[in-house]
Amino acid sequence: MSKKIALVAACCRSNGIGKDGDLPWRLKSEMEFFTRITSKILNPEIGCGGDEQLKRNAVIMGIKTYMSIPPKFRPLKDRINVVLSRKISEAPAGVSHLFRSMDEAIETLSKMREIDQLYVIGGSEVYAEAIKRSDCELIFLTKIDADFDCDRFFPEIDRNVYEDITSDELSSKYKDLIKNQYQIPEGTQTEKGISFRYHLYKRK
Repeated sequence: MSKKIALVAACCRSNGIGKDGDLPWRLKSEMEFFTRITSKILNPEIGCGGDEQLKRNAVIMGIKTYMSIPPKFRPLKDRINVVLSRKISEAPAGVSHLFRSMDEAIETLSKMREIDQLYVIGGSEVYAEAIKRSDCELIFLTKIDADFDCDRFFPEIDRNVYEDITSDELSSKYKDLIKNQYQIPEGTQTEKGISFRYHLYKRK
């Protein structure tokens, strides 16, 4: 049985997520949130003799997204780096797995016992494909309340399919998921004079 996937992204008012292969903003706390969410193990493996041997999460991305990560941070630490590309035949340095399609990636990764969660982290075309999949269960989206010049955008979220469980109307219902499981900060955050808010969308 295939695992569910989750998307993790940050966008500005126009839904922009990138410009010229780079992030248009530098928000340390938001990057720390991204790292924490994509690294957090929800279902640890219990090894022989009761030793807890942690699994790792897989982060799935397009080749352009991977190459846009600064070399000193590449591959993303403590996560299995997975790249999707039909144009290259060999995985770049630091990439654990290279797949030609998202279907192939999810099917293969779901069978690997050492992998806990699957997170899709970009870019725009990969997000657009993933958000339409029936196995996409969660969307972690940081909404930045500012305008930035962007040439890559996050797809529109279909409110008939996903609901914002961090909204005032639903947050109490999903308190365990929001506060206990993922520890998502509440309300408006501010850094470097830029306001932003963490949202979590869940498939209905």
